[in-house]
Amino acid sequence: MNLSLSVADRPARCLSVTTLAAVLACTLVNLPLRAEQTDAASPDQTYSLKRVYKAGDVDFYRIKVDQTVNGAVTNNQDYVVKMDITMKETTKSVGSEGQVTAIDEYTRADATIGGQDMDLKAMDLMPKLTVSKDKEGKISVTADGGKEPLVQQISTMAKAMMQSQSASLPTKPVKVGDSWTAEIAGTTAEDDTSTKLTIKLDGIEVIDGVKALRLKTITDSVGGPQADTKIHGEGTMYVDAVNGKTLRMTSKASGTAKGSKITSEVVFEKTKAEIDKPAKKGTGPK
Repeated sequence: MNLSLSVADRPARCLSVTTLAAVLACTLVNLPLRAEQTDAASPDQTYSLKRVYKAGDVDFYRIKVDQTVNGAVTNNQDYVVKMDITMKETTKSVGSEGQVTAIDEYTRADATIGGQDMDLKAMDLMPKLTVSKDKEGKISVTADGGKEPLVQQISTMAKAMMQSQSASLPTKPVKVGDSWTAEIAGTTAEDDTSTKLTIKLDGIEVIDGVKALRLKTITDSVGGPQADTKIHGEGTMYVDAVNGKTLRMTSKASGTAKGSKITSEVVFEKTKAEIDKPAKKGTGPK
């Protein structure tokens, strides 16, 4: 990677559409969580789980990404990208045939890119997104504000999150110990990445008073614009047993994309309210 690229260009080159979509589809390694085991479910109890949206719902999520890229494009040096984002999701409308429209707003967006701390929100790079799913399940995203290329990256991330959450849920009743598979296609016409998920209902836990299904996942992504993406991950996702909302998912993935080696850790978790902590002072290079 040409390290003389502008700040606006760096996120696009390091967090490519192909790589970001593939990484966010992976849900991996369990981290410490306020949870307790529960034996309330009998071995034969089944769960018919689907994501239920309710108009007017407002949820906050924290997304943390820690990614290292190393290859010819980075002069064979580790190029590290870290992001810490708080997202406010408002469910605007829900149709009788499964249509959903949600508004995603980013209230905080701190990043460290190539060693440089910056506040992406203060730099007016973060868009306000409208994410819609039609009755066939097709997802579309429109952006208001923000600046390219980050608008494209964040739009792809939002689309991949809604897509992967839906794909991770079983299509028929399952019980603890059952496994199922799902596939996720690329999120753009130019992106032919294919991600296969193998998911297992590993157990039941209570997280902050909410009954949650603990899903163990294995993901493999291949393809991409240059047909060289190969990323593998394993992990854990906690899903609300009643409405299918993702409470927490964590990930570690590694592989190659566009000729570069990539390792990535992602944490996506639902929070009770907006995270209240000072933003970083840096807003990019002087």
